[in-house]
Amino acid sequence: MKSFTFLFFLQFLACTHSSEQVLEANNGPAQAPSMESSSNASPNEVKEATSPMKAKESKHERHHHSSNHSSHHHSSHHHSSHHEFFKDAQFGDLKLKAHDSLFLSGQPSLAALKAMKAANVKLYIDIRPKSEVKPDFIKMVESQGITFVSKTVFSNDGTADLKAVDAVFALHKKNHDVGHVVGCTSGARSSAWFTLHLIRHHKMPVDEAIAVGNTAYLDASWAENIRKMYK
Repeated sequence: MKSFTFLFFLQFLACTHSSEQVLEANNGPAQAPSMESSSNASPNEVKEATSPMKAKESKHERHHHSSNHSSHHHSSHHHSSHHEFFKDAQFGDLKLKAHDSLFLSGQPSLAALKAMKAANVKLYIDIRPKSEVKPDFIKMVESQGITFVSKTVFSNDGTADLKAVDAVFALHKKNHDVGHVVGCTSGARSSAWFTLHLIRHHKMPVDEAIAVGNTAYLDASWAENIRKMYK
């Protein structure tokens, strides 16, 4: 009787130990994926995904320089704000149109250049043919510590050099954090450049871009020149 009881006890222990092994085998792998998935993303990856600087840069590119948006998006975005696109500005005796840190203007006087210097304007981009730009004017600009750059966008017959349009845009983008001027004689050609910039770099429809240019100094003849380019 004692032998039978002892054998029954041994069999009970064996069954209990076997059940624990099965339970452990079933529970073990179920925990592993949870630990593995929590360690897949490195701290750097998480930081990059939530970085405020990343979000700020993306917003800036979308607003100013992205060419991936559809024409419809830009049309609906700007249609209701043509007259809000530019702000009126003035340096000395010179009136300008301002778009963020960019100013469109005619040729400034010395008094206007001094006011530009005081307002932290660092760059003057003259888009006229070099034959129209007198050396004394260049010296006057540079005397105020303002960098002078000549980029001929339009020839005397009104033809646009699209590579020059892009080059002025590159300077605009590079100097976005400081004041910079795109200038000509009256502001009409500067506004024509800005209109082409909207068409080429922001994929804005031609008529929409011309409507924006009209709120600066774009006149009918320059608007017609631009339309002919895209017929």
